[in-house]
Amino acid sequence: MYVYIYTTMKGHGAVTFSLSTSGNFLFYGWHIDTILGLILALITTTLAALLSEGLKYVRYLSKKQRGQRKGKPSAKVFLQNMKTRLWQSCLHMLQTGTGLFLMLCSMSYNTWIFISIIVGSSLGYFFLHPIIRIHADKKIERTKPSAVEIALIKNPSTRSVKQ
Repeated sequence: MYVYIYTTMKGHGAVTFSLSTSGNFLFYGWHIDTILGLILALITTTLAALLSEGLKYVRYLSKKQRGQRKGKPSAKVFLQNMKTRLWQSCLHMLQTGTGLFLMLCSMSYNTWIFISIIVGSSLGYFFLHPIIRIHADKKIERTKPSAVEIALIKNPSTRSVKQ
């Protein structure tokens, strides 16, 4: 079954999306001949898209949790900041590599692969976004002042002041 959607690029010939169940996938050595091969390629791209979304949220969470350490400039604070930056750089590298892998997958111009990337990214957002919201809400609850602190703010005369 072959259905083609033709588009042209200025000076570059025809670019086609196909609904074909056979062809090369990423490498000439990975040739999709059967439906099982296509299903494996679809699972691979869906998981890669999920991983890409997951890495985005891991970077967000680690940035919120670790942040830049404040305090007097010291070797300890400097090393903690360097560890944080190294961790963030590694996560960024993984996210960029996953994104480039997904771009190469989409450039196979197989409609099924393209749809699996969209589905994987959507599932990743659907399942991981609530985790971020829960984590952010817990962080907000921890920063709310206690009842005693509120009472002290409203009535400062109740504070014990040593003179």
